[in-house]
Amino acid sequence: EDSDDNTPNEQKENLRSTVSKLDSNNNQQVPKDEIECRNQQQRALHSLVSALDTYNEDKVSLRAFIRDKLR
Repeated sequence: EDSDDNTPNEQKENLRSTVSKLDSNNNQQVPKDEIECRNQQQRALHSLVSALDTYNEDKVSLRAFIRDKLR
């Protein structure tokens, strides 16, 4: 069987080489603190949206809400 050909170590090695190929192709690497900052912004946006949504009762999309406010 094919599965017997690949020992766990060989599987790990294959995975490592795949990951390093992907990593070398990834020119847009983002620092961890940048990711954390984006995550915080995302959470803030989500809480804002849910706060708006309680008043809104799903009647208006956030995009429409913002568009109307900017007129």
